[in-house]
Amino acid sequence: GSRLTCRGDGHSWEDRDVILEGEAFFDVVRDESRPFTVHSGEIRVKVLGTRFNVRNSAVSGAYEVVLSSGRVDVSVPGREVIPLSPGELLECSKASGEVSVRKVETSDHTGWTGATLRFDNRTLEDVAVSLEHRYNVRIVLAPDAPAQERISFRLADESLEEAMEVVSRLARVRCRIDSDETVIEKK
Repeated sequence: GSRLTCRGDGHSWEDRDVILEGEAFFDVVRDESRPFTVHSGEIRVKVLGTRFNVRNSAVSGAYEVVLSSGRVDVSVPGREVIPLSPGELLECSKASGEVSVRKVETSDHTGWTGATLRFDNRTLEDVAVSLEHRYNVRIVLAPDAPAQERISFRLADESLEEAMEVVSRLARVRCRIDSDETVIEKK
């Protein structure tokens, strides 16, 4: 459901600007004379060369930028430019404009780009984030769900239903898949 559009004529890449709707992982070649810029809704991510993930999802109600390597500068309306270092996640609420930056395990946010997802002693909360990205769905932890319980497993080509069955057995929770979201709750 993502869409990437080149600004300008799309052939010369003089500006190296793109417009993103949805989610994409970028691996940008360094070129100090021509920065690469991703426009996604209200935010702008400017880089010279790096690896990062941008998510602009109607489902989550937030913009997310996760930096794997290099450095990016994120512009959010009404704020100073926010530089990110490797391993940091910037989240910006679409509704309130509230911005937070925190350290994360980048593979939780970029693992969707590979064939296999591995979870080694990860919290249920972290697993839910990764599965949201992998299956492009909203996963909600109910207030009674054991968000900090740690589990380990691997997924290759399992469906969402199969993945949630694994989670329910390992974390001893109930997973309910509705049309617009998946809920994880205490058994």
